[in-house]
Amino acid sequence: KDSSTPLGIVLAIDASESVFGDERLERSAAKHFVNALLRSQDELDLMDFADTVREIVPFTGDKKRIERGLGEMQHGDETALYDAIYLGSQRLASTPQSNGQRRVLMLITDGVDTSKGMRYPQAVEQAQRAGAMVYSIIVVPVDADAGRNTGGEHALIQMAEDTGGKYYYVSDPKDLDPAFAHVSDDLRTQYLLGYYA
Repeated sequence: KDSSTPLGIVLAIDASESVFGDERLERSAAKHFVNALLRSQDELDLMDFADTVREIVPFTGDKKRIERGLGEMQHGDETALYDAIYLGSQRLASTPQSNGQRRVLMLITDGVDTSKGMRYPQAVEQAQRAGAMVYSIIVVPVDADAGRNTGGEHALIQMAEDTGGKYYYVSDPKDLDPAFAHVSDDLRTQYLLGYYA
């Protein structure tokens, strides 16, 4: 058993229509990610967000339960992105840190917040208060280059920098697997470094 630091992860998936035509790919990539990353000492909380933010599976180490949760995502028209960051960070803040657990908020989204809820400053403040590293997989529709709203993407990049997280661009759901693999590797090496230093 790998003795590195335990992880508390909130995986928040954008279920708005703007992001995924291909749910199957999204689900299978998330499933691979969970299987590759989650060790016995880690816990993951699964949320989806569209018109509202829903916690589908509260913190658990049970991969089967998370996999079932990935099948229960509900679509909506809006994207309550900052609400998801805020609520995800709040959930992370409630996890025990006695064992040196690291807190990670993992987002899959196109970065555009269309809801009337929280704004960027409240979301980033909550993430920082929770000591959460924000990782984003930013899904960019290839054909939308001209009319692309990059404001949301820049906000996520800024948030990664402000919280010690990272961001990755994906222009095709098929590339989710490698993006998740990067995140998984990155989290692993960080912990190992953090642990041995």
